[in-house]
Amino acid sequence: MDSAKNFSFPQATTPQRRPGQAITEFALVLPILLLVIFGIIEFARIYQSYLVISNAARFGVRYAVTGAYKPEYCQDTNDGPDAQGVDGPCAGAAKTAEEDRARLLSIYDEVLNQTGSIPVAYYEDFLRGFPMGTPPQGEQTPGYL
Repeated sequence: MDSAKNFSFPQATTPQRRPGQAITEFALVLPILLLVIFGIIEFARIYQSYLVISNAARFGVRYAVTGAYKPEYCQDTNDGPDAQGVDGPCAGAAKTAEEDRARLLSIYDEVLNQTGSIPVAYYEDFLRGFPMGTPPQGEQTPGYL
């Protein structure tokens, strides 16, 4: 029985401190966490821009279908004191072309008002009716039937 009295349980030793291990693990995980967080934020921004642009395009098409335009974009007007107001605000030799220009500028303004802070890029030639530049020689400008 003497041997049983001398038996002792091993003492629990506290683990040695290793401060460099935690910093190393954090340094390895931090870039992955940052990529995930910034990826979520950027995806949300892109999706919000997509929604704004698609809603503005939908609104622009609805406005374009009505055929309405802002009279302040007409160059030659019948809005003087002698005007009858029968022909509408755009008058002149090229009435159809002038109405088309006024419609395009009005649609652009309406879409721009819908987008808010998101910039909308466009070609300057688009305002003249040619989205891809000037038309080939001999072709006529598009107009309404």
